[in-house]
Amino acid sequence: MNTRGLQSMTASRIADIKCKVLYNISELQDDGSSEDISKPLYTYASIVPLRPKEIQRLLEGGITVRNGVSIVLTNVQDLRPDKIVTDKNSWRVLTWTFMQGTAVAECDEITIEGV
Repeated sequence: MNTRGLQSMTASRIADIKCKVLYNISELQDDGSSEDISKPLYTYASIVPLRPKEIQRLLEGGITVRNGVSIVLTNVQDLRPDKIVTDKNSWRVLTWTFMQGTAVAECDEITIEGV
């Protein structure tokens, strides 16, 4: 039984937070150089805090997490984005898993120290 379509439908039903997914793409210039351009994709997401087990797995891989979340996104590209932004928060993407238009990103909140 193929359940991939069911996973995508379920993810789109629970995705209730509007967000912007930012991809940094290098575009080749006429002179042979390249320029990094940030391309946004607007979609909906479901955001939940990372569980201690997930934080431990990231730590074992050498990734430090302070305010980690798991973000389920629908209708996205298979390219790994650099950042995911909502009205209230910005997150850097730590891990990216993609399957047929639905992705799960484990992220850490981007904060500005001393402000």
